[in-house]
Amino acid sequence: MLSDLDELILKCPDPQSRAYIKEAIICYKNGAYRSAIVSTWIAICFDLIDKIRSLAEAGDGEAIKLNEQYDKIVASNDIVEALKFEKTLLDAAKDKLEFFSSLEYTDLKRISEDRNRCAHPSKDRDALAFAPTSELARLHIVNAAHHVLTQPPAQGKATLERLATDLQSAAFPAKPDEVRKILENGPLGRPRKALLRNYIILVLKNHLDLGAKFKTRGRMARVLTALVEIHPQQSREVLTAEVKKFINSADDESLTRIIRLAIHQEIWPLLEDTARIKLTSYVENIPSDKLDFFDELIDSYLEPASSVRLARATLRELLACIWITIPAAAASRMIRLLRFAKSSEDIAGIADYLKAYSDDILEAHIHQLMEVSNARSTVATNRSIARLLEEIGKRDDEWRSFIDTAATKAGLMQFVSL
Repeated sequence: MLSDLDELILKCPDPQSRAYIKEAIICYKNGAYRSAIVSTWIAICFDLIDKIRSLAEAGDGEAIKLNEQYDKIVASNDIVEALKFEKTLLDAAKDKLEFFSSLEYTDLKRISEDRNRCAHPSKDRDALAFAPTSELARLHIVNAAHHVLTQPPAQGKATLERLATDLQSAAFPAKPDEVRKILENGPLGRPRKALLRNYIILVLKNHLDLGAKFKTRGRMARVLTALVEIHPQQSREVLTAEVKKFINSADDESLTRIIRLAIHQEIWPLLEDTARIKLTSYVENIPSDKLDFFDELIDSYLEPASSVRLARATLRELLACIWITIPAAAASRMIRLLRFAKSSEDIAGIADYLKAYSDDILEAHIHQLMEVSNARSTVATNRSIARLLEEIGKRDDEWRSFIDTAATKAGLMQFVSL
């Protein structure tokens, strides 16, 4: 409908582009289909030139070269070179700046070809002049608007550097929906493939950085999630290829950082079986000094593998760990080790350690503790165990009631609150 074409004018962000495509639409509405196609091509050319100039000002190397070439042609009024520039403009925009895809390029090339047929004397084999239909003219106007005129310029190296700075800024949003909105409304809303790939690699490297803080890794994870939501196919293709490279080249020292990345909800499903086996095996046999990162695997794809390793952890290994949240398997292993504690001091050491994580203790741990206390009187009579249960009961009345009930059923009345 004609009203749809009028809406296309409003979607063009550049005032000059709006004016050119408006002229094409006016020609179309008045049945001047040749003029409509010629005007559409002129709109494409000037819009691309404006985008090239914009990128040149932003520091894009390829854009700078093209802009200098164009300025030289204009300054010298070189008609021959101007025609050559126009003839190669689509190719340069596609191959050097990646303004559009191969399919979009085909549509735009057809506009260029039909423009030549409309602007120059041309007849078919029956000596009939080329007469474009209204449908063809409309198709060219719509394709020009969708592929070029309504789109922001693709970005290059200078933009990637700016995006990298923004990524580290304190002003970068923390909420997932705000992260997506920032990315969608910027250069990454419709990026060229090279920009998206390089940005994802940048995010991955920031996530894997040896000195990266937990807050930084969380930010990078949210960015990856947003990119997959905005550009699902392209982002997953890049992630699949790049994470594979990281895993294949990783040594034991860097595997912990790789795992923090691999357990991301958008990355683990993309991994090949060999990569999953490698990471799972590493977690199941991880060195003692790496155990304290297992709290980051809670509720992740690798939590079962971490539980396998924790099930055979020694008391010395566990006491050396400092967690933000103690893994359930670690707490369970420590309670099990109460059965083999050699002294009351060892029992007290385990109880005091678990007391620091009283908010993370589960109901299953309480039942397990009652079983161990019934099995070993030295555990049942150790005051540190009573203090541990008392601390857990402080969480709320329901927990205190649960502990009292469990202790009563186990016949351990010394653990029942007064």
